[in-house]
Amino acid sequence: KADLSFKAPFRLTVARNDYLTAWVLYFEVGFSKLPTPVWINTSPKAQATHWRQAVFYLDKQLLVSKNEAVSGEVSVQQNKRNPRDLDFTVSYAHQGKA
Repeated sequence: KADLSFKAPFRLTVARNDYLTAWVLYFEVGFSKLPTPVWINTSPKAQATHWRQAVFYLDKQLLVSKNEAVSGEVSVQQNKRNPRDLDFTVSYAHQGKA
């Protein structure tokens, strides 16, 4: 249960001039102690599984320019009412030209 609540910082470099409207989160996990190890990867570039990415839309889109940085933190907490649910918070900062 201790692994279900965590915070993780991030720093992304913008690839092109565009609008940033959402965050897409995905994970990779390995079960290496099984008799036959299993790896699950939910990346949009990985082979599709029944697991999906999570999309978090921004309240207000950001105008970003190539090579700018967007940094922040993802916070995950186990839901108090339903222990099978997770609550996510994404905070971010952008010091762009626009």
